[in-house]
Amino acid sequence: TTSSSCEASCSLRQRTRVWAPTAAGHNITPVGGTEPTATPSANNSFPFTYEHTFNTPGTYNYQCTNHPATMQGTITVTP
Repeated sequence: TTSSSCEASCSLRQRTRVWAPTAAGHNITPVGGTEPTATPSANNSFPFTYEHTFNTPGTYNYQCTNHPATMQGTITVTP
C-alpha cells in the first residue's frame, strides 16, 4: 500500500489550493470541518482538478474517502 499524505501551509494572501489527483476513484473530503470539499462527481470523473480558497485561518484536515488510511492531508492557513 502506498501513502499519499500531504501537509501544506499558506497565508490568507496565498490561500487558494489546487488538488489534481493522478488516477480515478479519488475525492477531497473534509475531516472534522467544513472545508475543503469536492463535489461527489469528482469521485467518478477523471481527470479533474479541485480548487478551494480558504477564507479563515486554521488547520484543515482532508482525506480521500475511498482510501482514508493512506490518502489524507492537512492545510494550515495563517493570518
